[in-house]
Amino acid sequence: MLKGYFTTEELRTRYPLSMDIQSPVDLKKLSAEQIKNLAQEQREYLIEVCARNGGHLAPGLGVIELTLALHRVFESPKDKIVWDIGHQSYPHKLVTGRFESLQGLRKEHGVSGFCRREESPHDIFGAGHAGTSISAAIGVGEGHRRNKDSHKVIAVIGDAGLTAGMAYEGLHQDVRFKKNLIVILNDNEMSIAPNVGAINAMLSKKMSSPFLHRIQDELKAMAARVPVVGEELVESLSRLKHSIKNLIVPTVMFEGMGFRYYGPMDGHDYEALVELLENVKQINQPVLIHIVTEKGRGYAPAIADKETFHGCGPYEKESGKIVSKPGEAPGYNKVYAKTVALLTKTDPKVVAITAAMPSGTGLGVVQKETPDQFYDVGISEQHAVTFAAGLATEGIKPHVGIYSTFMQRAYDQVIHDVCIQNLDVKMGLDRAGFVGADGATHNGCYDIAFMRAIPNLAVCAPKDELELQELVVAMNKHQGPSCVRYPRGSGVGMPLYKSLDEIPEIEWGSSEIIYFSGASTTIEDETYERKNIPAEWVERLVKSQKAPLDFIFVACGTMVLQALKAAKELKKESLHSIVVNARFIKPLDEKLMRRLLNLSKNIITIEEHVLMGGFGSAVMEFYQRNDLLQDLRIKCLGIPDRFFEQASIDSLYKQAGLDIESIKAAARKIVSSSAEGMGSGRLSASRLPGT
Repeated sequence: MLKGYFTTEELRTRYPLSMDIQSPVDLKKLSAEQIKNLAQEQREYLIEVCARNGGHLAPGLGVIELTLALHRVFESPKDKIVWDIGHQSYPHKLVTGRFESLQGLRKEHGVSGFCRREESPHDIFGAGHAGTSISAAIGVGEGHRRNKDSHKVIAVIGDAGLTAGMAYEGLHQDVRFKKNLIVILNDNEMSIAPNVGAINAMLSKKMSSPFLHRIQDELKAMAARVPVVGEELVESLSRLKHSIKNLIVPTVMFEGMGFRYYGPMDGHDYEALVELLENVKQINQPVLIHIVTEKGRGYAPAIADKETFHGCGPYEKESGKIVSKPGEAPGYNKVYAKTVALLTKTDPKVVAITAAMPSGTGLGVVQKETPDQFYDVGISEQHAVTFAAGLATEGIKPHVGIYSTFMQRAYDQVIHDVCIQNLDVKMGLDRAGFVGADGATHNGCYDIAFMRAIPNLAVCAPKDELELQELVVAMNKHQGPSCVRYPRGSGVGMPLYKSLDEIPEIEWGSSEIIYFSGASTTIEDETYERKNIPAEWVERLVKSQKAPLDFIFVACGTMVLQALKAAKELKKESLHSIVVNARFIKPLDEKLMRRLLNLSKNIITIEEHVLMGGFGSAVMEFYQRNDLLQDLRIKCLGIPDRFFEQASIDSLYKQAGLDIESIKAAARKIVSSSAEGMGSGRLSASRLPGT
């Protein structure tokens, strides 16, 4: 684990109770007053760690008392606690031997921001996506039964995880497979954004629970005043209480699925939670406990802005102000969303759809500016895509913004509901490529492979934020399914178009040559020109010199700028090249791909995506399909066949061989191994038209 910013001695001074908790067993030795103080220490520590590292602060702050109660009552890891999504598990990590090491939260070689089986035997099931806990817990429980193990399995689901369809598939499972299962519904009225939809409306009946408790108290008092309470009266009162409860809280649905329902109850009342958990531990049937918690509890900025502090970057601890770099360019998600917002303002048929992520995808700007053209469907990516398909059948133009890693959950809907019917649905795949601190569960490294395999679906990727605007507008004009993938984080600093009239039209399916070694279209001081160099110009120059280029970079998305930097540095080594911005992955610009063969037999494709089935594969397939591979050397650079854990983007690029030095090394190698060799007769910048 990483070395922390506090020494062990400093931690012991600041957090004495917490440092004495090396395993859940140690909790059982503490008094109620000590538990209260421990909860306060944990809150202060999480606020401190997340201020430095960023992280999912608000979810963890809301489940501290629940976590302490669970580990007080149950015997982890023999009793299995399965956390939904995992971002609520920070307090769980603190009491399972990771208090000091949490200083490395979300850092390379540090503690994960989610549960990881490799990290601790107390992390029963790894997850970074919503709605998995109940299904996983039922599987674990059935494993217990088959192994003749009587320990309990507890699924903790919250942050609107219950709006995910998979959660109901688990709840629906036959009762005989759920006998040792306890589901804890942590109801905090939030996912990342405020909860929406019918499930939220049903659960919100908890607001009437004080009324329920008053009625229950009065019924008890009534029974106490009757001198002789017959069985019939007791039964009648019980039925009356149950009927009233069904009117106020959502027991019927859960009990209809075989669960004994308890709640709603205060999720911050540690002693009441312990008492209830001790009781339900003895019940030999599925139990669902509905608790109500406050997301961000104990930290005023997180309570005031739950969306921001659901998952945030580093911040100033006292004020809660998020730390940002001076002059930082707008994030790609905001550029995507602002462009969609421009379209909604000019065309009432254009609508935006998000799955519980108006802030994460940036599409909250559409909600603000044209609210009637915005839909948040909750944590239900499958529904979002099919809902968009339904809209498209009526001539509406839906733009669906979903993280690349979450679009994986809607793959069947993309094929079955959108592409087979060739419906005009436009999809924005946010956070494509590496995501840094969120790690393997959130890396969007697979979308090119799974999207380009689908007939009728176009796939594109911009080299910068300006081109993202151009591609969003191009997709809006295109008839048929299409998607654009773009990375997490800030753009490269290009000034944005402010109106649709400013945005130039991109020829659908076209790529461009944006760099020629020795030409003026190169990068200087971390900037670059966007001039499209005509392929025929380069072709003419190469032919006149009677010497091919040393190599060609064909890159897409974020790797275009990497290729430009590498090409500039290789020019100093007298290695001449062009850089192609593929822009469209599907349809591939086959015309230009053919013309490249007149320029060099050495081609290097670069993509921030897995190599198998990716952009490089598409280029190789084209040349193979057209019998053009003879004498052609192609090197594909991309993400190797393994999962990549949390680290900085620069570190991940280096690990994957996508950093500048690795790209340059690949170019040198392909040139040195070229059978054709390279003669003199290098191309001169003075031969370029216009120079």
